[in-house]
Amino acid sequence: MNPARSPLRWLVALAVFVAVAALALWRYSPPLPATLTLDLELGNPGAGKSEPLVTSGRTQAGDFLFVRHIDERTVVFGYETWGSASLLSAPVLLPPDRKLRLEIALPAFTQIRGALTPPTDRLRLTAAGVKLFDLTVPFRWRLAPEIRFGENTIGGTTCDATLTGRLRLIDGRELRGAPTALHGFRERIIAWLTVTRWPAVVALLLGVATFAVWPRLGACDWSSSLTTAVGVVTRHRWFIATAALCLAPFAWLVTYGTLKFVAPETFNSFYDFQAVSLLQGRLDVPEESLSGEAFVFGGKIYGYFGLTPALLRLPLVIFEAPFAEFGRGFMLLYFTGALGASYLMLREAFRLAGRGEDPPPAWATVCFTASVGLGSTLFYLGSTGNVYHEAILCGAMFTLWTCWFALRHFAAPERRWWIGALVCGTLAVHARPPVGFFALTLVATLALAAALRDRHRAAGWRRPALIAALAGAGVFSFNVVSYAKFQTFEGCPLRYNVQYDATRLARIDGKQFHLVNVPIAVDTYLVQWNLHVEPTFPYLFIGATTPGREWLKTKIDYHDPTLGFPYAMPALFALATLGSLSAWFFRPALRWPLAATWAAGAPMSLAMFAAIAITHRYTADFCPLFIMAAALGLAAVASLAAPWRTLARTAFVVTTLASVLITFAITIHHQGKDAWGVPAEARSRYQGIRHAVDSALGFARP
Repeated sequence: MNPARSPLRWLVALAVFVAVAALALWRYSPPLPATLTLDLELGNPGAGKSEPLVTSGRTQAGDFLFVRHIDERTVVFGYETWGSASLLSAPVLLPPDRKLRLEIALPAFTQIRGALTPPTDRLRLTAAGVKLFDLTVPFRWRLAPEIRFGENTIGGTTCDATLTGRLRLIDGRELRGAPTALHGFRERIIAWLTVTRWPAVVALLLGVATFAVWPRLGACDWSSSLTTAVGVVTRHRWFIATAALCLAPFAWLVTYGTLKFVAPETFNSFYDFQAVSLLQGRLDVPEESLSGEAFVFGGKIYGYFGLTPALLRLPLVIFEAPFAEFGRGFMLLYFTGALGASYLMLREAFRLAGRGEDPPPAWATVCFTASVGLGSTLFYLGSTGNVYHEAILCGAMFTLWTCWFALRHFAAPERRWWIGALVCGTLAVHARPPVGFFALTLVATLALAAALRDRHRAAGWRRPALIAALAGAGVFSFNVVSYAKFQTFEGCPLRYNVQYDATRLARIDGKQFHLVNVPIAVDTYLVQWNLHVEPTFPYLFIGATTPGREWLKTKIDYHDPTLGFPYAMPALFALATLGSLSAWFFRPALRWPLAATWAAGAPMSLAMFAAIAITHRYTADFCPLFIMAAALGLAAVASLAAPWRTLARTAFVVTTLASVLITFAITIHHQGKDAWGVPAEARSRYQGIRHAVDSALGFARP
């Protein structure tokens, strides 16, 4: 039977829809109404007693709505956020039956981390028609299950553990503990379809997608595909084995030795909150997600971080996965993607050098992959999973894929590889603007280089010009998003940042880039030997033992201890520079991509060197440039005559080992001693490792 007309196609598509919908509904709790009408039946626990009506959050981070008994006939209502003073209402005289009808609107009803509800900080309370509260109050965000009626399960001294009376819905059902009485099966389905909506939309789209691809799946020869897959693994075994050796320590590092990839991370909830805002059609986020990195404009809070990591989190937010707990998993995903794109780039470089479809030699594959995965700043980014490091690693990963797509387009301009390059480049610029700027500039320069190479053919300049224009539009799209936030095309308007007062802005003239910063940046990133050796584990540390140059005419706002490119990643840097020279002189086929690569790197380098901040993590912004140039350089080096090839291979092996040792040393020391937000257990573990190694080798550590 034709797979396109098979009834099985409909059944499978329906099964996918039902399965996804069931998964979404399994743990689904409908949002509470913004206002609840409840009947309060009070007991008589005694004067001075406070009883819980609603508690939310957790110990040290909760909110309380309570009732306090003044005497047998009089009560007051109160609201308190943990750590703040209580707000008390005017006294309320109880009727003889001790019953009151309450209308309650609390931030706790709707302010759930990850919930698709608009923000509100209003407390409204009416008792028997008398308005007691109508004001803005502080509150703590809660997780979905963290709310109780008539119970206080989070402690504190605000109110007792239980309400001696009862809270009832207007239909008579008692509301005690979790709000399950509000959510029958019918209410859950209706709320899922009409209020939350997004899970139903995604389930439907997945069902439609299954229906669309079913004919191709039905016509697939799975036995042949399995054989092909085995062949692919065998053919690329050196890369797969080396990548696995890179992934294992990175996974250990980014999880602080626990291998727990679903766990909260210090300062990494912004992208989850941004994903929620995007689903609501907004760009602002709550203050909790940014703290000192908040930009305040028009009474709303924004981040300067890009949207790409938030877009990747949309499925997690839609299906109510644990909120703000997947940062480590995304870091591992980006790192894996960076390794894969780098290897594909290396293969493409060897094709351009005339090596055909054969994989690169084993030694080249192993050393190149190890240099990228263990001997570059990409590995250093795994020292912590905060938003700063995730932004750079995400941008680097998408940039590396952009490089591969752009190289593929250069090799076959008649194909549509440029589409993938533009998509990945735009995602890169919305993850990390500097490296994304390089990515899209490379797309344009390689497209123009291909046109210049083929200028004698009839292909013309229309498509290269279009690609260059679209690449420029991709870069400008980041400024468009900035305009939507701040009503200015400036990507990071520091005047709206909560950290920058008038004095700090005056020191940098209110600007992010200054040409007077270029000399100190060149010295830091390219010249200064900022590494020293100590006779204690891990032996190599960032920081010179002698004072560096003093630069007086600079406008640097932030300067972290930084190790320059030649010393932090000597293998990639040597291949990118000396290897590029070798390729230029001995492999003419590589001249156009080399020229396009370095030309694309120049604007980004100037911007980074003129920036008001210098820090070691920023060296990762240059990794895609070096990896791209190194892949081309290695393709040329591997094609040299035997004596020179042997010498170059030996040098590459030695510098790769040096890169790995240096990167490992400075990374684990940064995580164990200097990095902000690292758990205390990880720091203790690092000190224990240092003590054990030093003791085993007989070194005394001060």
